[in-house]
Amino acid sequence: MNSPSECYRRDNTERESVDEIRQRIHSLRQMVEDEVGEKQHFEELKKTSKKRKESMDTGSLLSFTFGFILFLLIAVGCYAFRSLYLAIVKRYAIAPTTQ
Repeated sequence: MNSPSECYRRDNTERESVDEIRQRIHSLRQMVEDEVGEKQHFEELKKTSKKRKESMDTGSLLSFTFGFILFLLIAVGCYAFRSLYLAIVKRYAIAPTTQ
């Protein structure tokens, strides 16, 4: 017969050795670690997709902002050249000469 330190009673009928209990505990721990690992993996995927979405929003906002600034620069440049052209034409207008 096994000594009390080597065996434990389970349901008053079954006897398990320490090695069997350790094996069972090890398998339970492995199952819990697998479950926690899957949850962490799912949470990491969620975080990365959220970061991608945030970066896409920021990217489209920056694109719009720089596009609008480029449009303003072109518009102001065209206005300045038009004003300069009209000033030159007005200043150096050729007066009609009559002969």
